[in-house]
Amino acid sequence: MLTPRLRFRLLGPLDVEIDGRAVSLTGRQRALCAVLLLHANHVVSVDRLIQCLWDDRPPGAGAARVRALVAEVRRALGPSGTDLLTTRRPGYVMHAGPAELDLLAFENLVRDGSRAAADGDWRTARRCGEEALELWRDEPLADLPEMGVREAEVQRLGELHLVARESVAEAEIETGRHRQAIAELLRLTAAHPLRERPHGLLMAALHQDGRSAEALELYTALRRRMVDELGMEPSVDLRDLHHRLLGGGRTGAVLTGGPGARLSRSHSRSPSPSPLQPQTQASSAAPERPVPRQLPPTPRRFVGRDRELDRLDSCLHGAEPLALIVGPAGVGKSALALNWAHRVADRFPDGQLFLDMRGFDNAEPMTPDEALPLLLQGLGCAPRDIPLGAEAQTALYRTLLADRRVLVVLDDVADASYVRRLLPASAGSLTLVTSRDKLSGLVTLDGGYRVSCDVLDSAAALELISGAVGAEAVAADPDAATRLVELCDRLPLALCVAGSWIGDRPGSIRAYVRDLADRGRLARLHVEGEESVAVRAALDLSYGTLPDEARLAFRRLGTLPGTGRSVPA
Repeated sequence: MLTPRLRFRLLGPLDVEIDGRAVSLTGRQRALCAVLLLHANHVVSVDRLIQCLWDDRPPGAGAARVRALVAEVRRALGPSGTDLLTTRRPGYVMHAGPAELDLLAFENLVRDGSRAAADGDWRTARRCGEEALELWRDEPLADLPEMGVREAEVQRLGELHLVARESVAEAEIETGRHRQAIAELLRLTAAHPLRERPHGLLMAALHQDGRSAEALELYTALRRRMVDELGMEPSVDLRDLHHRLLGGGRTGAVLTGGPGARLSRSHSRSPSPSPLQPQTQASSAAPERPVPRQLPPTPRRFVGRDRELDRLDSCLHGAEPLALIVGPAGVGKSALALNWAHRVADRFPDGQLFLDMRGFDNAEPMTPDEALPLLLQGLGCAPRDIPLGAEAQTALYRTLLADRRVLVVLDDVADASYVRRLLPASAGSLTLVTSRDKLSGLVTLDGGYRVSCDVLDSAAALELISGAVGAEAVAADPDAATRLVELCDRLPLALCVAGSWIGDRPGSIRAYVRDLADRGRLARLHVEGEESVAVRAALDLSYGTLPDEARLAFRRLGTLPGTGRSVPA
């Protein structure tokens, strides 16, 4: 009599076959079978089975219920059921080998592939990985009831599946098939935006494909996410790969330098230095300096500004130490500064400092005497180590920045003299200043590179409104949306305030436009409960900084009819 051929499959919905025929099991029978198969060839105690099958709600006479389920599963497995599912104190064992259970075959192939990769046998590593992935049908155990053991095993097996996909991609890169690897790695990095290993592999593949710029952009985006969401820097290995790409070197050593040099499969950090980076006795003893990451989040609704961003980029390429973004109230200077600062943060590996100087604010402006201690603390100085005198603080600040590349953002500055005391002396750092004032003194005396920021063009203004109220609302009433843009004078602050009032209600754009025309724009362009978020408030603060003669001229202009004003008038 031939022994029946059994096959158990866990890498997807539980599937049991005998001689190619599906075995029908009830829900609880399937759960028991799955738990025993997850621990194939090992004893699972009755108590453990009760816990896995019923979590914290075990039935009365739980052991008897388990015995009954075991008997049912044995009958379903046919004549060999008693040999497959045996009793062994203090519970039961399900016997299966890699030929019968896809999970065992999968784990063996992943392990063999890792060993082959460690030995440099990349063709074997790729073959093992591909065979392992062919066994994966879907999320394991997805058809079983919610159980604590299911969640833990799904997570464990999902990690193994991910490792197999990464290993195949790495083997393809090492065997010259980097283009085949790129498509898969793009999927992996999109699905796991904080996982380092697929990002490192994709960087290497892009570099081999002659797309080093894309590889560097990928690193920048990953690093920004890790700092913003995890509060941590990428691993030493990934930073080393980044430096190799910047230097135009080979990437292979980072990925194939043996198990100790491989990119981490998790976010854990080892306190020991990477074996890829030679450590001298002196450098290993030096304390690591803190890297400040003080930039606020980049504004979500940022549109247009291509010309201004290009000018700021040219300032960076020209190694200018001081850049100024100037323009009227509400025009989006801070948004432009933050957007660009995040874009170029990787050019300043020693950190980014940020201060709101409150130059045009209801509060008192921040003076250098207040700003310097904050900047020094951002650079790692303990408060007790900060000298008392202003000149000593400035000297210490410039000393700390002498051999660093730091981006210093000073937002909302009203007085050029305040900026001068906060300028680093080193050529590697850049100070970015925003102001409603033209700060001509910083341009004339300090060589500041000035970028003027004006209202948005019509297309960008419509895009900003669409982002706030929804493209469907704008498409439903384009004339009202165009009129709204005109009434807001294409001023970003006014457009954002209008968007917060309108929301996504049908017909609300036209109703708000009528309201603006009837009640007066300044009266309507404010956020309820946030009186500081208002066009009138922003203009009032600018007006308050004017000298008496300018205020008088401003008031007199307001009494004249019409809107046209000639220069002689």
